[in-house]
Parts: sequence; structure tokens; C-alpha cells
Amino acid sequence: MSKKGWNEGIVINGVTFPSDELNRKQDADLLTKILTRRSNVISQSANKSSYVINVNAEWGAGKTYFIKRWAEDLKYDYPVVYIDAWSNDFMDSPIITVLA
Repeated sequence: MSKKGWNEGIVINGVTFPSDELNRKQDADLLTKILTRRSNVISQSANKSSYVINVNAEWGAGKTYFIKRWAEDLKYDYPVVYIDAWSNDFMDSPIITVLA
């Protein structure tokens, strides 16, 4: 499977995501650049860090579209774990979802 550009539609886990009409790829590229630069700086020091990125917007604004397309892009160059906390909201403890 080859990496598709955001200007094309794509099927991810059986769900069709249309082409990127709002230029969200620009935001994904910026976040990727920030994280990789920060990661390179940290890997040269003794301190190790992790990151949490909060994507906050109202319902229907495209959060899932953005994250799934970005994760699909990243998986060709980096290890990616996508966890949909909303669809696993029935768990008593969030760590169960992560470990599962």
C-alpha cells in the first residue's frame, strides 16, 4: 500500500475519507515538523519526554478526519497508535483502553 496525497480520497479501516478541501495537510505537516524537531533535540539529551496533542473543536468540525488522515500519513515513517477514546468510553479506566 502506498502513501496517498491528501488531494485524493482514501479508505481507512473501511471508512471513506474524501480529499482535503480545507488544506488540513498544512496543519498536519506543521505538527509533524514541530514534533520531529522537538524529538531530535530531546533524543540528544538525557531527558525523555512524551507529548499529548489536544485537538479541540465543536462536533462536526473535522477532528476525526484530521487525526485519521494524519495518522495514515505518519504510519509510513513513524510508529503510530490511534486510540479512539470516544468509541471506548464504556471502560471504567482509560488505561484499559490503552493497554488493550
